[in-house]
Amino acid sequence: GYRVLEKGSLSEAVERYGAYFKIGTSRYGKKLEELRGSLREMKPERLMVAFGGPYAGLLSICEREGRRAEELFHLLVNTLPGQGVATVRTEEALLATLALLRAEVE
Repeated sequence: GYRVLEKGSLSEAVERYGAYFKIGTSRYGKKLEELRGSLREMKPERLMVAFGGPYAGLLSICEREGRRAEELFHLLVNTLPGQGVATVRTEEALLATLALLRAEVE
């Protein structure tokens, strides 16, 4: 299952999950297919996945907070390449990303 966490800032939310393997989602991230097998090899016990929102993507949010995505996340992944739209609805991205990541780590 999954839990949704809302905090005052992205940095605060990510840092709350200190020992987790942290994945940020972005259309500017590496395509998941480029990472095939690498997640499985890392054998992360717990994943934390962060998504942007309808008004700002993850990289924009990081920039606004004066942080770089590389500081907060172990990986920045594009789970929906070729999406054909400027943004994907968060609820759609959530379901697709969790399904793809589950298949990748099992």
